[in-house]
Amino acid sequence: MEKRTLGRTGHQSTVATFGAFSVGYVDQDEADCAIQLILDHGVNHIDIAPSYGHAMERVAPWMPDIRDKMFLGSKTTRRTRDEAWRDVEQMMKRLNVENFDLFQLHSVGNISELDKATASGGALETLIEMREQGLTQWLGITGHGPQVPITILESLRRFDFDTVMFPLNPASMRDANYRRDAEALIAEANARDIGRSRAAAGAKIQKTTAPGTTRTENKKPLTVPCGGYCPNRYTPPPPAAKSACCPKSSTPPSDSPPSTPTNRPPPSLHSDHPSRFPHWRFLKCEDTSVGATPCTI
Repeated sequence: MEKRTLGRTGHQSTVATFGAFSVGYVDQDEADCAIQLILDHGVNHIDIAPSYGHAMERVAPWMPDIRDKMFLGSKTTRRTRDEAWRDVEQMMKRLNVENFDLFQLHSVGNISELDKATASGGALETLIEMREQGLTQWLGITGHGPQVPITILESLRRFDFDTVMFPLNPASMRDANYRRDAEALIAEANARDIGRSRAAAGAKIQKTTAPGTTRTENKKPLTVPCGGYCPNRYTPPPPAAKSACCPKSSTPPSDSPPSTPTNRPPPSLHSDHPSRFPHWRFLKCEDTSVGATPCTI
């Protein structure tokens, strides 16, 4: 898989990195399937958060074997120093790690949230202390929502973050204000060699283009043969098929769509997106060798 330098971190991150949200809402067998899939394709960068259901517990068993091979990014939505420290301590236990490569302020979607995190006694102090104590090498900021480009741009005036993550897609770029602010943020990040990641659902796309250059990308659909979520569709496995993707599973998945809310993302993951995922449905394991139609997103 193609790799790009994640700004000043110097890390050669795969262009598709593993946003572990989806494995937080499946059992361990299906999570193992998804993790093995990304390893088989050479993915070397994980982005995970404590708000991603049970994602940390699903990834934790793999950490002793893959930690040294993975660039590990995590983040906190807590806005005060003390709350953020408690979050960090819980994350390290849940994920079974002693440190991170990148730690970020998470879901800073507007100036009000930024003010809280960067105030005296705010969560930014926790990130700085983590770096001083060797718990992370790099510091970043992420956000969702229409105000996020201008908010992150303002954050760079307040603190020299190493990475930024925000949505960048055709839908958001149709908004003239969003496009203007996003282009200003990209220009500033390029000028300061700040690593950029484009936030997506379940995956993060690395975007690192040298100042003064452009990049043309030929995007191919992402096939999701097992685990995760698929917009507006549910695709059960063929009745007689066993999953080629999840050999560890002792019982085949049900052919009917899930009826419990625990199999779906929470409707209010981010306060600035109160209904981000109401249209998503759970995608069960599929055996593509016997004609099942994998989800492409």
